Amino acid sequence: GRASRAGRPRLSRSLAGEDRSERRDSRADENDESVVEGPYLEDGTLLKPVAVNTTVEDGRDLLRTYKVRAGDTLTGIANKFDVSMMTIWWANKLKSKDDLHLGQVLTIPPVTGLVVTTGGDRITADRVVVATEGPAASTLLGIPPVASRSVSCVWFAAPVPPNSDRLIVLNGTGIGPALNVAIMTNVASTYSSDGSALIAVACPGVAPDDLVQAVRNQLRSWWGPPVDAWRHLRTDSIQHAQPDHCPPFNPKRSVNVADGLFVCGDHRDTPSIQGALFSGQRCAQAVLDSLT
Repeated sequence: GRASRAGRPRLSRSLAGEDRSERRDSRADENDESVVEGPYLEDGTLLKPVAVNTTVEDGRDLLRTYKVRAGDTLTGIANKFDVSMMTIWWANKLKSKDDLHLGQVLTIPPVTGLVVTTGGDRITADRVVVATEGPAASTLLGIPPVASRSVSCVWFAAPVPPNSDRLIVLNGTGIGPALNVAIMTNVASTYSSDGSALIAVACPGVAPDDLVQAVRNQLRSWWGPPVDAWRHLRTDSIQHAQPDHCPPFNPKRSVNVADGLFVCGDHRDTPSIQGALFSGQRCAQAVLDSLT
């Protein structure tokens, strides 16, 4: 049945999880603060915006503490409190499972997968996926270190593009710092706010002080004197651009870290967008398998 025009449906704290039966109540306590004034349609639809209370019940009183003793291990402490090792690891921002010392006071969440923020909000999860770049995953999870390949990108603005093709231009000579060049505004003119051509030049390694001039000299040999008029915008040096993937190759690394804990990223498969996506697919399947 539909809500009575005389009645006022109640709103639960979570609109997404609202009990439909509550919306069909035909009567409400006039003194109940959870009752929201109309107007309503016949089916109970509210016709004006409402400020909903989304505060989370304080969870700080659920936390416990433990002082590290001689011979303690993170796994042993986790077993003592019936939570996972990683739950204690993350709650205390440890750098590794051996990051313990005598007298150290650890915060112990009440259940596995529960994080209590400093503001007292509680976040629970039966399964946790860490989807980060390799070095961050290694720091968070204590998995073997992930070596890095660095890259620099030199950005130029040009009065006119050196060509009109929507292509990545590769360096086939092996001479010069630039490995490839992409004219971003050939793909989308909105990359530029003033009509200039935006040009990205990728160079392996961290940028030396003279990289900009070396790149300009190289590209002048490709496109001639107009390169001298290109305006250097900035140079980005990215220490971890990709995981190092030197032989012997080891794709399909495990995405299972511990019970209820998973990891994905290009460092689990191949250092590429495809590798990252494939890793995510394998991780999703592992999570689904753990639920059955």
